[in-house]
Amino acid sequence: APLRRGLARLRRRRLVDDLAFLFRFIGKPADSFYYIKTKQRSERRGSLGFALLLYLWVVVVRVVTPYLTGFVFNPYANPGEIRAENEVVYTLLFLLLWNAANYLVSTISDGEGRLRHVIIGSAYALFPYALLALPIALLSNLLSTNEVFLYTFSVNLMWAWVGLMLFLMVKEIHNYTLGETVRNVLTTLFTMAVMLLTGYILNVLFVQLVDFVTALFNEVRLRG
Repeated sequence: APLRRGLARLRRRRLVDDLAFLFRFIGKPADSFYYIKTKQRSERRGSLGFALLLYLWVVVVRVVTPYLTGFVFNPYANPGEIRAENEVVYTLLFLLLWNAANYLVSTISDGEGRLRHVIIGSAYALFPYALLALPIALLSNLLSTNEVFLYTFSVNLMWAWVGLMLFLMVKEIHNYTLGETVRNVLTTLFTMAVMLLTGYILNVLFVQLVDFVTALFNEVRLRG
């Protein structure tokens, strides 16, 4: 009884409760998404603060993984080629685009989830990556080229799990049918691509504008 009361007191602390919910989420993801968006305050689980911690965990794992992956399976020939800042930017860009695109698409397709629900749900959906990426990278150091199937299977299984969790997140958070969920995910990915293309075009135009203004300024200065 004292131990049970002590655990109950710990559960009242938000961070501890969110962490406990994370491991419940692994076993019952569909049910767990309900508790993220429920309007009953006493039943609600997950928080923006903990979601940000999960995103930070994902970014750190993404940066560290190339350094720990075995030479045989590492896309980089040597650690000097790894650009940690690029890994951070690409990961944060993906997270930003996914959350923004999914929320925008859902608002025009009768989705029930709010932006808060999408951010928290997506963070929990990425937990398989945060949990497994580093162990798989460490395991790769013990494998040879003859065992490439084991490494490839582990990586593919991890990403399949993440994909399934994101799919369930969209379905449960927005209360969609199976067909509506497929349509939403495909539209979200298309919207992300459009956002990337738009950003690239605007960046090119901005660079050209800066070059033009700089050249014009230098021309005026030389003639003056």
